[in-house]
This record gives sequence, C-alpha cells and structure tokens, in this order.
Amino acid sequence: MSSSNPKSLTKYFGLDSSPAGSELNAFSVIALLVISVTLVLLAWNLREDAIQSAILFMASGAVISRTIRDLTSFFSKRS
Repeated sequence: MSSSNPKSLTKYFGLDSSPAGSELNAFSVIALLVISVTLVLLAWNLREDAIQSAILFMASGAVISRTIRDLTSFFSKRS
C-alpha cells in the first residue's frame, strides 16, 4: 500500500493557505463553475432519493463556496 503525502493532498484540494500553493487561473475558476452547476443539476434530478440528493447538495455547496473564494481572489489579484 502506498502512502501519500498529506501536505500535497491539501494543496491539490485547495485546503493549503500557504502562498506556495498553485496559481489560480481563469481555467480553474471556469472548471469549478461547471462542476458546481453539474452537481446542482445532478442533485435536482435525484431529488426523489433523499440521501444521494443531500450528499450532492452538500458537495455542490462546498464547490460553490470554493468557487466564490477563488473568484474573489482572482479578481483581487487582477486589480
């Protein structure tokens, strides 16, 4: 079983707040927007199954909050 470096995983998922993290670009912001819309639409289609829908809505909420944070960071760096 291979062991993974937890610090690299936090950088990958954007949980690392150090300035040495990955640079934010327009592509990553657009990708997060597409993912969040897809998760919301998928959760809406599964609204009869309450557990799956709740999990997807929580995931889409997390992605949307990350997208908003990245958008504010992206536009504050541009100005």
